[in-house]
Amino acid sequence: MIEHKDCWELLDKKIQREILWIHQRMNWLLTFQGLLFTAFGLLYQKKTGTDADKEIIVYITLLSFVGIAMCICIAAGLKGSSKAIAAIQIEWESLFPSNDERNKLPSLRSAKTHRALGLTSTWGPLVLFIITWLTISIAIHHY
Repeated sequence: MIEHKDCWELLDKKIQREILWIHQRMNWLLTFQGLLFTAFGLLYQKKTGTDADKEIIVYITLLSFVGIAMCICIAAGLKGSSKAIAAIQIEWESLFPSNDERNKLPSLRSAKTHRALGLTSTWGPLVLFIITWLTISIAIHHY
C-alpha cells in the first residue's frame, strides 16, 4: 500500500520540478528580452534621418515581432506548467479522496493569495514586454 507521506513527497517533487521550469522560462524570457532591447538600442542609435533609416525601421520591426513571439512561446510554457500543477493536485485528490487522509500532510498547493502573486510575477512581465514591443513597432513607423 502506498504511504501517504511517500505519495505526498513524490507529488511535491513533481510540483517543485514544474516551479523550476517556470523559473527557467522566466530567466530565458528576461535574458532574451534584454538582448533584444540592446539590439533595439544599437539600431535606434544608427538612425540618421535619411532614406537608409527604412532598413533600420524594418530591423526594429522584426525585433519587435521576435520579442512578441518569444513572449507567446514563454506564455505557452507557463500555461503548460500551470496545467501540470493542477493535474498533480487532481492526482493527489484522486489517490486520497478523503479530506481526513489528505489533511494528515501539508497541502500541495499554496494559498490563493500566494498563487495570485505568483501568476502576477510571471504573467505581468510577459504582458509588459508585449505592450512595449507593440508600442515600439507602432511608434517607429510614425516617427
